[in-house]
Amino acid sequence: MPITDIHRRLGRRAEFFEEQLNWPAAPATSVRLSCPPWPVTTDPPNKAEVRKELQLLKRYKSPGPDDLPPALFKDGGDFLTKELTMLFTKVWELESVPTSWNESIIVPIFKNGSRRFCNKYQGISQLPIASKLLASVILR
Repeated sequence: MPITDIHRRLGRRAEFFEEQLNWPAAPATSVRLSCPPWPVTTDPPNKAEVRKELQLLKRYKSPGPDDLPPALFKDGGDFLTKELTMLFTKVWELESVPTSWNESIIVPIFKNGSRRFCNKYQGISQLPIASKLLASVILR
């Protein structure tokens, strides 16, 4: 039976995505996989690395919960590159990210079928752009 009240509908959608995203922890296994070593540096990100990730950032993606669009970061120039580098260095030294970087907005994207059923939607998580930039710098 379809839910017609908007508040109940939003509540049901929130329940659905909570069920989808909160899985029980996987059991620990003792299987060892042989993988080549992955070179990792312990140095904080430098200005060149931050600049490179800013250039790779897609301008027209959606902003995260902080409502700061990627275009703002791309157009920030040398000043913003310097400020982000200092921020990422501070995060690196403190080994802690701002609490707001742990927030995301889940946007339901319709897949196919009847729009009345929650399982016909896929949740896309929108994260703060600064946190995505830091993750990209670390992974490269």
